[in-house]
Amino acid sequence: MTFGEWFASRDWAATGTWIAATIAAISAFVTLWWPWYTRKQPILTAELTALSMSKEQISKTIIACNLQRPTRFWSIRNDGDGVAFNVEIKTPEGYEARFLKLEKSDDITLSSREASLHPGDERVVVFYPLTTQEVPSPSLETKWAESPIRLRQNHKRRDFAVPGKLRGMSPLGAQEMTLVQYQINRAAGLFGYTYGQMLEVLGYTTADIAQALGQAPSTDE
Repeated sequence: MTFGEWFASRDWAATGTWIAATIAAISAFVTLWWPWYTRKQPILTAELTALSMSKEQISKTIIACNLQRPTRFWSIRNDGDGVAFNVEIKTPEGYEARFLKLEKSDDITLSSREASLHPGDERVVVFYPLTTQEVPSPSLETKWAESPIRLRQNHKRRDFAVPGKLRGMSPLGAQEMTLVQYQINRAAGLFGYTYGQMLEVLGYTTADIAQALGQAPSTDE
């Protein structure tokens, strides 16, 4: 068969239809894939940081942190160009990490979740111990979603290694404990509670206070 005969025998209409269908399919794929590939994405980074805190903020932070002085302050920042939604943090067993927000009124807020981190947003994370055991190789587990829609494929995770060891619980210093007790007594006076009742509201006992001081527990309320 000559080339001319082969060419004349082809059903070029059908072939053209297949070519057009293939081009349309490729075009549809690129149309859907390219916006997804070039979409704005959050990129979370973390690093050690230092805070300037008033004595009142320090004492309130200690009260909120299991009657322990914080062992680390970290900064989590969104360096990407997309929003990170439902940002959660978690630490190894025996330790706690919380987002710390310092208010102008010297009040503080601790939370394990941030609703969103926009590009350039930064949040402080505070670490504190729950037991006397140290954590030799600590890490900070961070999870977030790339969109507010609850789809599993939108969820991301990154673990940040925390340099050094995290010490266990240890007694507070005399000045720290004086500030803590002042805050507890002050709050008790504002709400009309006794010292013991205020401790109960905060989730503590006199034994917890004694432990924070490194003393034997007392039965006095």
